[in-house]
Amino acid sequence: MSRKASAGVTLPIDRAALFLDLDGTLVPGGSSPARDVAEDSVARLLLDLTGRLCGRLAVVSRRSVADVDAILLGAARCVAGRHGRQRRRADGLLVSWDLHPRLAEAAAVMQAFARAQRRLRVERKRCSVEIAYGDVPRAEAAVIEMARRLASQSELELHLGDHVAALRTPRVDKGAAVRAYMHEAPFQGFTPLYLGDGAPDELAFEEVRRRCGIGILVGPPRETRALGRIAQREEMLRWLAQAQAAGAFALKDLQ
Repeated sequence: MSRKASAGVTLPIDRAALFLDLDGTLVPGGSSPARDVAEDSVARLLLDLTGRLCGRLAVVSRRSVADVDAILLGAARCVAGRHGRQRRRADGLLVSWDLHPRLAEAAAVMQAFARAQRRLRVERKRCSVEIAYGDVPRAEAAVIEMARRLASQSELELHLGDHVAALRTPRVDKGAAVRAYMHEAPFQGFTPLYLGDGAPDELAFEEVRRRCGIGILVGPPRETRALGRIAQREEMLRWLAQAQAAGAFALKDLQ
């Protein structure tokens, strides 16, 4: 198995968080939800796995959350759609990454800071907020310290310019979607396992690898950041069903 079995020959379900691509992985690739509705057996498997994993299962797709729900017959509670630009959390809240859920809070903190320091200017934009201190150069160190603290607390990206500090919505991709889930209950603290077949899944493979998890490529061999491979979708579905029954993912069976 070369490097891919770094977690051992099995990964117990009670230590795992499972992430699944949709098209080409859970269902054959296609063009419309009406044509791509999953087999009943796939929906049942997702429900069984979600129960066995105590909710630590998410589907990450290029499609909208609504389309994923239609295709999977509502079997997935946690869904990241549009490559992560939409994300339904375990508590049912649907968030849009175009409007980062912590952006308004960061803007309020910046505005309160500016009110306490005369001549600082705060500008709120759709996907960012910035504070300009050109008229108060002595405030530079305090502004930057405040902005860095907000960035670390909110996962917004900090950009420093000419007498301005900006907090922006981070770049969104499938890796970012996995990362967001891994910061939340019930995923936080567990070992991520990601299965996918396409190029957009590579960023998710990289993300789980950084977290000492395992990416699994579904399909023919190619250059990939995944640490394991399952040749066909049908074989992958059997592998998942066996894991659900056995209570562990058999990493030794990966190619």
